[in-house]
Amino acid sequence: YLVALRAQLDIEIKRLLGINPGVVVEKEMDGGVPHLIVKLDKPYDIEQVLSEGEIKAIALALLLAALELKPTKNPVVFDDPVNSMDNTILRKFADRIVELDNQVILFTHNVWLTKHLLQSSNNVHAYLKHPPRIQRISTNKHLIPFEVVSTGSDKGLLGKFDSFHAQYYLDAARSALDTTPFTKAETMTATQCLRRAVELLV
Repeated sequence: YLVALRAQLDIEIKRLLGINPGVVVEKEMDGGVPHLIVKLDKPYDIEQVLSEGEIKAIALALLLAALELKPTKNPVVFDDPVNSMDNTILRKFADRIVELDNQVILFTHNVWLTKHLLQSSNNVHAYLKHPPRIQRISTNKHLIPFEVVSTGSDKGLLGKFDSFHAQYYLDAARSALDTTPFTKAETMTATQCLRRAVELLV
């Protein structure tokens, strides 16, 4: 497995960085427990030679190499994977995850990654308004972006449609209007939520 992993890691690093700057993976023992070490093939500290973005790209390349070698294609989750990457590496990473056979769930705050995924290739079908309602079977990727609605203390509410978002703000406005006593703060909250609901429905 280690030989195959080294070969696949080399391929993945070259896909993301263009060249392999001498990165190798080796198996080491720690208290009788085997684990993998990623290092340079020359006697330099990897953190002193490579940028933070390059180090992150290499870590992702190792994950991608392991995914390629697995016989089963399990779903994979990425949480803000492109921090510190330049736009060139970011675009290559976006193209690479589109090529994966795995189902991909990706959380990101990076507008450039989102934009590139939505425009990446003819093999990506983006559903910006309505996600597919039927089971789709194809070799292509079906990209369904979700926006997170955050207002006040409510965090992490996923929204799909403008009407869904509008209902969220209407409910928030109703809650503010029903508050007793009705203060200036509730007035501002209700006004802002109603304005946002109208904007989404127009």
